[in-house]
Amino acid sequence: KVKMGKKQIRAILLYEYKLGRYNFLKPGEAVTAVKYCHEIDKMHKKLKDLCPIPVNLKGPILLHDNARPHVSQITVQKLNELGYETLPHPPY
Repeated sequence: KVKMGKKQIRAILLYEYKLGRYNFLKPGEAVTAVKYCHEIDKMHKKLKDLCPIPVNLKGPILLHDNARPHVSQITVQKLNELGYETLPHPPY
């Protein structure tokens, strides 16, 4: 049995489904809820075209990496609208 690290699995998924892309902000620019929802929309459209969802899942599962435990209401509404499941952050 081969053990793979998180970075290896992420790299394989990004390569396999061609999801890897970078969006850089201008110096001093912040990520707002509206910008984040726009990025989620773009990612969702690409996922929908490239990766059919398995029958046993209601939709993609998202983990906000390095995010604070609270997420804006706009973002929560967008994720619910698209059928995403969000993994909860563990208590600190």
